[in-house]
Amino acid sequence: MLSDVGSVGFKVENFNRQNMASLEGRWPAIKEALILTVELVSGFGFNGSTIRADSALLPIAYYLFTRQADGRYLTDRASEPDREQIRQWLIASLLKPSGIWGSGLDTLLTALRQSIRESHDSFPTTSIRTTMRSRGKSLAFDDDEIDDLTEMRFGDKRTFSLLSIVFTHLDLKQHFHVDHVFPKSHFSPAKLRDAGLDETDAQQHKDYSDRLPNLQLLEGHKNQQKSAKLPGEWLRTFTTDEARRHYAATHLLGEVPDGLDGFIGFYEARRERLKERISALLKGENVSASG
Repeated sequence: MLSDVGSVGFKVENFNRQNMASLEGRWPAIKEALILTVELVSGFGFNGSTIRADSALLPIAYYLFTRQADGRYLTDRASEPDREQIRQWLIASLLKPSGIWGSGLDTLLTALRQSIRESHDSFPTTSIRTTMRSRGKSLAFDDDEIDDLTEMRFGDKRTFSLLSIVFTHLDLKQHFHVDHVFPKSHFSPAKLRDAGLDETDAQQHKDYSDRLPNLQLLEGHKNQQKSAKLPGEWLRTFTTDEARRHYAATHLLGEVPDGLDGFIGFYEARRERLKERISALLKGENVSASG
């Protein structure tokens, strides 16, 4: 894609002498753009286990290549809005359950390259979204998709992306874990029986324990401190009531029960708060950074 040959397809006919000469001549700049892309996306908090589709990085790399960006782009205050536009677009494309980066990839990337080539001075989010929509790859989210996202399961590669836009107060340059608010260890058959739950209720608790309303992003060292503590016990380790209230509010926890007997109520209330936030962020054509 970055070599600007006619087709981005990985085809034998593309590996001809002329194209190889073009790639060789551009390679230093291409290499710099690829490295810069990885550093940029890493700064968003992504890594190999949370990037759902590597192909999503190619339009970003091409944009940085055409802009002739260097390392200053990663920290330059003037480029901050541009970086945020890239982050929003990347996350929206990774969250779509229909698979933006699946079939028709060659033609999509070729069209996106043209949109980027025609841009001036900033990441062309509107043009890119229009191009994607015209090829059946819309980044608009409907109600059913919002419902599905709100109950995403732990281990889904999209979980980090979704939590990262919901909780925008986090500095994702730090190392964050996807953490269970009510620790998974408390949903063992023995502990669920000890909590007085019958088989049906125990199964519901276990199923809900791995879904988005019981998940949060937590810095690595804080995750180690929290360990297997129930959320009520964990919040009591904070030094002031204000700190506890602030943490609960920013993580949309609401009222936190002390034990598993209040888990379902906690889950359903937080699910509604998350759904409202996710819907506000993703409905329509733009991912807002507010919230």
